[in-house]
Amino acid sequence: MNNPHLRRHLAGVLAGLAVFALAPAADKAPALPAKVTELMDVLFRPAAFEQGQLAPDGAHFSFLRTIDDKRVLDSYEFKTGKFYRLTGKSNVNSVFMAGSPQGIGSMRWLGSDQLMITDSIRDSWASGIWIADARLMKVRKLELPNISVQLLDSLPQNPDTALFVGNHETIYGTIWRLNKKTLTLYETIGSNPGKAIEWETDLAGEPRLAMITDPDGGWSYMHRPVGGKDWAPLNLPSRSSPVTFDASGQTVLVASPGPEGRYQLQPFSVPENKFTDAPTADPVFDVLPFVIADPKTGIPMGLSYFNEKQAFLWLNGQYAQVHATLQKSFPGAIVLLRGVIDSGEVLFSVRSDTAPVVLYRYNPAKHEIHSVISSMPEAGKRPWAAMQPVSFVTRDGWTVHGYLTLPPGRKADQKVPLVALSHGGPSARDYWGFEPEVQFLAGLGYGVLQVNYRGSTGYGRRHELENILEVHAKSVDDVVDGIRWAIAQGYADPKRIVAYGGSYGGYISLAIATRYPDLLAATVGFAGVYDWAAQFKENKKYGGAELFRWRKDYYPDFAANADRYRALSPAFFGANVRCPVLLLHGGADNTVDVVQSNAMARSLRDAGKSVEVIKDAVGIHGLPNEAARRTFYTNVAAFLLKNVPPDPAP
Repeated sequence: MNNPHLRRHLAGVLAGLAVFALAPAADKAPALPAKVTELMDVLFRPAAFEQGQLAPDGAHFSFLRTIDDKRVLDSYEFKTGKFYRLTGKSNVNSVFMAGSPQGIGSMRWLGSDQLMITDSIRDSWASGIWIADARLMKVRKLELPNISVQLLDSLPQNPDTALFVGNHETIYGTIWRLNKKTLTLYETIGSNPGKAIEWETDLAGEPRLAMITDPDGGWSYMHRPVGGKDWAPLNLPSRSSPVTFDASGQTVLVASPGPEGRYQLQPFSVPENKFTDAPTADPVFDVLPFVIADPKTGIPMGLSYFNEKQAFLWLNGQYAQVHATLQKSFPGAIVLLRGVIDSGEVLFSVRSDTAPVVLYRYNPAKHEIHSVISSMPEAGKRPWAAMQPVSFVTRDGWTVHGYLTLPPGRKADQKVPLVALSHGGPSARDYWGFEPEVQFLAGLGYGVLQVNYRGSTGYGRRHELENILEVHAKSVDDVVDGIRWAIAQGYADPKRIVAYGGSYGGYISLAIATRYPDLLAATVGFAGVYDWAAQFKENKKYGGAELFRWRKDYYPDFAANADRYRALSPAFFGANVRCPVLLLHGGADNTVDVVQSNAMARSLRDAGKSVEVIKDAVGIHGLPNEAARRTFYTNVAAFLLKNVPPDPAP
């Protein structure tokens, strides 16, 4: 949560969160042990379902999946047990996405018989919005004015209206109302009340709060009363994040930084302009919850936030009781309630670190649980490595958290080769759960350390640091301190350490290689940022200038701080590297241009260092299909097994 609109912009500017599509430079893929192919066959197949959502009346469950390299939308009807499918250009409903080259990007229920669907170009950006019925038989394209729109509130309880935010070449949008019957959009609140980039609606679907960007780089809030039209300032603390209104529309739950900088949750009376109760806080983690709402009414049933795993705060006693009952049936896993289907059964999913997500239905009268669908059926049939939450103290006394996954079958005193896998962002974090990439590396015999370094979200404002230059410095040191902790604990072989990451994580990996050259046996960077001045110039060229002006507190002036940015850019220090380097990048990457990897490779080659560069002319900032995943991990596995072989070899 924590200001999701801002997070989306930061992620877009500074990088993605996962891995990136690449193709081998050579014509022939490297020969690999059979275990590599076996793991890829199970872990990197398309998921059997993604983005699943229950219809408001509980009659259908819609979800995305990939078949024959095409993203399709399925709708399962509980009463009849039938599946209905929408497949993009090849679908019988040929009107759907005519002219779109790829397929479906996302979906969301607007009502019991109305699905909103976005199409996408290579899973990279949305190029249209479509509305379909529950059985996916009738599909109409939503005709948009000359703006880009994002769904604000689907209002499942309202048969007539949904709310969108419309933007035209700016981060400051206005709210538009969709007539669900005529499928027409029209503005609902007129001009933007100041530089607002985010709104919160009440349970009636009325925009009540607006987040306003402040000149100093922060944000404040304005509100309008129930039934009112005029906006007025609201006395919320700096950097607050509204979560949800109550049924009256007079009280809103707000997450705001507490005395230690961690977000805490508190009810705030809008008419009284003050907090009305003691906060709910966590001693380590931000309490920035997402809402678990009743699919039919939209009323909040509970809240959930991420600590080491996941925590729940229930607002409805019946939901709390059902959740407690189901949680006992799946010890060590996390149960997430999805809603009540039309038969009266409860739909829920279960996730853990050693098994992929599985969807179930629970009959409260008979106390019976039946599986519906597994996201990765083949992966669910075999044991996997456990992901252990860990923490350590850095050189400057800060406690940093993360996750350690050790290879299956590791002996108690065995030191294994360690991959320090750094997430992108940096305004993101790693989470506990079943991660195919982590399981792939562990299955090959590597330990995997994921550090939620400073700059990551979820641990309070002090953990996120004040500006990006601090993040560039501290994030690298934190990952290094995590590696040293793993060595000191006897988990990792100090002679077989790998730094590996993508986008911002790629920056961390190459920064470790240039700043701590004696630590690593190998380095992998994909779609990484290696010259910060060049990256910021590129971002400003493609629409980031407005964001940089607003968040000038977070992004120190590039000209005035040129020396500091240069000192933190690995592309200028290739001569320091002492280990083999693998760089991978896509030529069609619109987030981090391939010139970044070219610059890093040139720096290494000019210094006579060992570097392998793999580029794909059409690769994007993501892994859009199974072929891309297989190619990518074939190259990564070949590099790791050659330069840092596990013991025993796979």
